[in-house]
Amino acid sequence: MKVPSNRSSDKLQSGKRVDVAWAFVWGAGAVLFAAVAAGSYIFSTTDRPANGFYASAPLPPITGDVTTTGTIAADGETVEFAVYPSRGGLVAQQSASRMHSEIETLRKEIAGLRRNLSVLERQNDELSRRLATIEGGEHDKQQPDETRETTPSTVPHATAAPEKPEPHVETLPAPELQILGDRRPAPEIEAPSAGVDPATPVRIVALPKAGEPATVGSIPDEGTPPASGEDRKAVISIAPPAGKTAGEALSRTDFAVDLGLYPSEDAARKTLSAIKEHLALLEGTLEPRVRPAPAASGGRKDEVRLLIGPFANAADAAAACVLLSAREVPCRPNIFAGTPLTR
Repeated sequence: MKVPSNRSSDKLQSGKRVDVAWAFVWGAGAVLFAAVAAGSYIFSTTDRPANGFYASAPLPPITGDVTTTGTIAADGETVEFAVYPSRGGLVAQQSASRMHSEIETLRKEIAGLRRNLSVLERQNDELSRRLATIEGGEHDKQQPDETRETTPSTVPHATAAPEKPEPHVETLPAPELQILGDRRPAPEIEAPSAGVDPATPVRIVALPKAGEPATVGSIPDEGTPPASGEDRKAVISIAPPAGKTAGEALSRTDFAVDLGLYPSEDAARKTLSAIKEHLALLEGTLEPRVRPAPAASGGRKDEVRLLIGPFANAADAAAACVLLSAREVPCRPNIFAGTPLTR
């Protein structure tokens, strides 16, 4: 017959084992803290010099509160946060930076003006080539026969030379743009002196006489008004059309200011009314004209080109374009052609 086990005795033994384990844990912790205390005592800071360094960095003081520092610096070094000194101070530095920015702006503006000048020069060259092509066969000037050479078989002596009338030389009218200051009177034909060899041929040269002066585009018909003390606005004086010579009109190409393409004539009229104040700066008789845009260059059906003219030469048209461009009115020189624009 089996004897039942004593459960109470087993529980007692297991409780003893748990107590022993806890006692071992607490003992181990006590030994650990004792070791830390012993190490702290052994490695005390009594032998550490004041203001020591560790890894090239200053250590905090042995006693006293540790304060917060903004930077790590060497012993005795004072670190300050301030604006670095400059020549003339902060105001001079700001003035120098502002001056540099203004100089840069001026450089950009000069570069833009040079580009505009080059564009105007190219347009002037293109117009000159077109003008030379159009008027190539119409302005061929015929030079008069200004010299005649006569070689008589016998030249009489100066004392016996009879008086002969001056030979008549037929000449054409003077060119339209002839400079009056270059005209010189024809020299008188003198008889050969007594020391001339009779057998030597004599060359007689007869020049045409100066005719009546012709009206040209560079001479204004009216006198210049007296200067006044008031400041006048910048205007462009347009040269009048060239006059006539010997009753025949000269064939001439007029120039204009091209204000661009517009979808219709009404839009061109509106633009003309908007810039009426700027066009008043151009002295002279000007009229607006419209010319249909060619379909070959991509122009639409009702699209027209607005032209203001006429100008006697391309230089006046280019100067007018410069004046209008300064007032933010885009334009370029062109040939004056088309139908008048009714307002």
